[in-house]
Amino acid sequence: MAWMEHAGLLVDREAWTALAEQQKAEADRLRSELDATTSKPVNWNSPKQILAWLRDLDVEVPSTDVAALLEHAEGHPPIRTLLEWRKASKLVSTYGMAFIHHAHPATGRIHPDWHQIGARTGRMSCSSPNLQNLPRREEYRQCIVHSPGCAFIVADYSQIELRVAAALSGDRRLLEAYRNGVDVHRQTASMVLGVPEEEITKADRQLAKALNFGLLYGCGAKTLRKTLFVDYGIVMPLERAEGLRREFFRVYSGLYEWQRRVGNSLRSTVRLESGRLIRDVEKYTQQANYRVQGLAGDGLKHAIALLWETRDTCPSARLVAAVHDELLVEVAEDEAERAREWVERCMLEGMLRVVSGVEIEVEAKVCKSWAGK
Repeated sequence: MAWMEHAGLLVDREAWTALAEQQKAEADRLRSELDATTSKPVNWNSPKQILAWLRDLDVEVPSTDVAALLEHAEGHPPIRTLLEWRKASKLVSTYGMAFIHHAHPATGRIHPDWHQIGARTGRMSCSSPNLQNLPRREEYRQCIVHSPGCAFIVADYSQIELRVAAALSGDRRLLEAYRNGVDVHRQTASMVLGVPEEEITKADRQLAKALNFGLLYGCGAKTLRKTLFVDYGIVMPLERAEGLRREFFRVYSGLYEWQRRVGNSLRSTVRLESGRLIRDVEKYTQQANYRVQGLAGDGLKHAIALLWETRDTCPSARLVAAVHDELLVEVAEDEAERAREWVERCMLEGMLRVVSGVEIEVEAKVCKSWAGK
């Protein structure tokens, strides 16, 4: 962990500044659209004033949180604009110019604080700044660059939480899909939507991806709908979310039965297959969530330990970031291919120390930026 903190990340200041200005302009545009919907000034950060604005639109809601607003977003475009403005303004406040002010004056790099057991599941967390919440969008990640004469190894586990859930639940359809190298998102889209695989569109697959990861821990239709909007920008009526949820668990009945088993045996502690003990488990959904995320997190940490222990394989390489299921390694360009194979090998071996019964896949690429190009 100290190895990673000390290495830090290099940010293309010019590109980041341009992106921050662009994002601020988008937030300002959405704010102007909102202002145009009312004849009197509204503080869009004030729940009380937003409720009054909604009443003027003949919309009654119990609160101004995302779930409540999504109930009316489809039939009221101004509410959709409000939700989009919130997302844009959050990016401005969290990942605007303030982000690169974290760069150290001596190194010019950002050195986040990494917390080895920062999350209750045992997964790592990050602060000052929180690099793990940096949007995965290309325009943000391409601003994270390597030093001259170097390259990045961008490596991540393919669908690791779904794979861990498949191993723990024994869901036949998921295990068969991974054993046969099937595209699980495409399979889900075909089976849940009732469309032949060859006719699945990019949008269908994106929806299926949202279902796979959104329903992995047994959430209800309302939470699913919120996840679809917040993480994927999909606005969906509650009735459709309920129907998709039912169909998903009909397809993956083994996953559903496993969620019910662990939920019905609610305990205040969870013991993972890796041996980690997680305390203060309160909710039904946490029973599944902690087991899967905790085990995947332990596998990633085994991989990081292996990289450190075998770092002589690529002396110029240094780990610069670890984000959930992904590692970012900076290395001299002439060692890049050797480093790619080394990182992939350590990640596979690390995860296999704690997960068995399902195929584990790692994609490692030599890249010019964190965007993966």
